[in-house]
Amino acid sequence: MDDGQVHEKRFVVLAVSETTVTSVINSRISDFIRHRPDLLRCQVSMTKRDHDFMDHDSYVDCSRTHTFATRDVIDELAERPEWVLGPISPDLREAVVGALKYAPTLPPAEVAALVQGLEAMEP
Repeated sequence: MDDGQVHEKRFVVLAVSETTVTSVINSRISDFIRHRPDLLRCQVSMTKRDHDFMDHDSYVDCSRTHTFATRDVIDELAERPEWVLGPISPDLREAVVGALKYAPTLPPAEVAALVQGLEAMEP
């Protein structure tokens, strides 16, 4: 993700078709979000205990998504397979679904499609 800073970013993949839709994983919740209850409820705790590929406890920001061309994602991951860290737990997936439903920053149609796809996944 080009956010103007050079540092590692990790993502949770929410959907894959011709595009790949993701939410970013943050080490901490920003002060901006902490002071906005509608955004704060969209931050989902991701524990190292349940995701041993993580370096520390983190938060999935379900208040916004990032979309990439799937072809680009495949090309990048083929060159850097170590970037594929592992699956999220069923509990985290369920929490992400719940948080997405409250995201005031996402179009309702996008939320519905993401939720439908995530709920259809096997536990």
